[in-house]
Amino acid sequence: MTWTTRIANDISNVHRRPYSDIDAAWELALKVADPGSGVWPGDGWDPMLLDRGITVGSAGGHGAVRYVVSEVEDSRFRFVFTMSQVEGFHEFRREGDELVHELVIRRASRLLLHVLIPLHDAVLEELLDDVEDLLAGRSVPRPRHRTRWVRMLRALFPDERNKSRARHAAPVSDVTAR
Repeated sequence: MTWTTRIANDISNVHRRPYSDIDAAWELALKVADPGSGVWPGDGWDPMLLDRGITVGSAGGHGAVRYVVSEVEDSRFRFVFTMSQVEGFHEFRREGDELVHELVIRRASRLLLHVLIPLHDAVLEELLDDVEDLLAGRSVPRPRHRTRWVRMLRALFPDERNKSRARHAAPVSDVTAR
């Protein structure tokens, strides 16, 4: 389940997914920035890289999005944005049997609302799918179902590693917006 709430110029965007084994799902979430863990979607998305993993003070991001790990608790870890044009945070947490990701941006521009949020929604849903696939022991990831808008944005802003490959990749199936 996903929703975005906009109050004045502030955004709260929440993704939540229930898992039958929330402890195992949480352990996977803690590996979100570990290369080769299979948690972060690799097909056309810039990788999430942190210089010291999920530890307070660890810096990194994905693509042009930069942040630092500001808090790590038993059931929550938070990243604070370090880019001058974005004020806010995003975090993973566990609530009951659900893995939750929340993005909060203060004074969000229209560009962030119409470009960042659709891309964020797509990568987060794919990440939650990947956690589900890893827990189920699926070695082949499920097909990605991206909206036309997200496919267009991905074509306009491919990640640096995949610019040449993106032009030759098989198309991702079309679905209606959520």
